[in-house]
Amino acid sequence: RSAISVPQRVRYRLLEIGGGLGFTARAVVETLQARGREVHYDILELSPALAEAQRSRVEGLPVTIHQGDALTAPWPH
Repeated sequence: RSAISVPQRVRYRLLEIGGGLGFTARAVVETLQARGREVHYDILELSPALAEAQRSRVEGLPVTIHQGDALTAPWPH
């Protein structure tokens, strides 16, 4: 049992800047969902090629890929 108590009905919204090939997004979302948590994961990606790889890797999961530069993109959405 964890020393930190987390309410069961928490909705997680996460932002990853520069999501690589999407492995982290997939692992985090699947882990949280397996624990019954509601989650939405956003990735802000500069590279079109990496964004495409991420879309493929997280297909069917509550992950949204945004293309843009973290220094100039308007955030939050």
